[in-house]
Order: sequence, then C-alpha cells, then structure tokens
Amino acid sequence: MSLTEDAIIKELIPYIERTYRVKSGKEFRAIGGLSAGGYGTLRFILKYPEMFSGGIILSPAAYENIPPQTSSAMFVEPFMKNDEFSDELWKKYNYPALWDEFLVKHQPLKIYIASGDSDELGILDVSYKVFKKFQDSGYSPAFRVVEGGHSWDVWESTVKDGIIMMFRDCF
Repeated sequence: MSLTEDAIIKELIPYIERTYRVKSGKEFRAIGGLSAGGYGTLRFILKYPEMFSGGIILSPAAYENIPPQTSSAMFVEPFMKNDEFSDELWKKYNYPALWDEFLVKHQPLKIYIASGDSDELGILDVSYKVFKKFQDSGYSPAFRVVEGGHSWDVWESTVKDGIIMMFRDCF
C-alpha cells in the first residue's frame, strides 16, 4: 500500500466519518477522480470494492500497457526506480494486476466512466477498454464520451451525472 493509499483508506475516510455528520458504510461512499485521479479511482474500487459503492472515473490515465512518454505517470514516484520510469512498477500497480482478485470478491459497484472525444493523450481508448472490461465481467458501467480533450470542460460537463448515478438511491 502506498502512503497516499494508506492515508485515504486508513486515515482520511475514518476521520471524515468520525468528525462530520455523514452516513458511513459502503452504500454512502463513492470515490472519483480525473486523469491520474481516474487511475487512482479505478485502482481503489478494484482493490477495495467492499468500501465503495462505486467510482466516477473521468479521463483515466490507466493505460493497460506502458503510458506514452507525454503522460505524467512517466515522472511520478510510485512508478520510478533509480530515478527512471519502471515498466515493472507500472504493471505491478496498474489495474490489470488487481482484476482477478477483484472479480473473486463479487462486490456490486456502480461505475461511471467519461472521456473527451479528442483527448490528446489517447485516453478515450483507455476509457473504452476499462468500460469494456467491466461490461465483459458482468457489470453495467455507464460510459460517456463528450466533445473535448483532456480538459476541465470535459470533466465539468460529466462529473454531475457521475455523482447523481452514485447517490440517486441514497436519498
């Protein structure tokens, strides 16, 4: 578990549920993120499906294979070894490494995936592969493609629908 993952799972979520008037439990808890945060969201719902009702995955930088040289993943600590990007670490932490164990858990999840139709980082293809993988495994993910690139316009126009999907049954 990484420091960030540890902080969110073991510290942030328990702190929020202890400190604020929120309903606790999987059915009231979802996670979402965009770009690298979309990668993280995908990782969290696969690794901890018993904790989350679902995930809002916007333009996920979750390349199944090695990310392109233009991806910020090429320069962040979790994927670095000896100050260079490590294919081995990418494969170890990326979502395909979590897939089989996730499926064994048989946890229900709401999944909302969105991407821009002209994402310059090739993330539309990444998003579709993630969508298809969930769909082929018996899930019913929502998949939205909107006009735009890897930008706030795309995320701003899709996040509301993702939030509604996650929590429409809670109220």
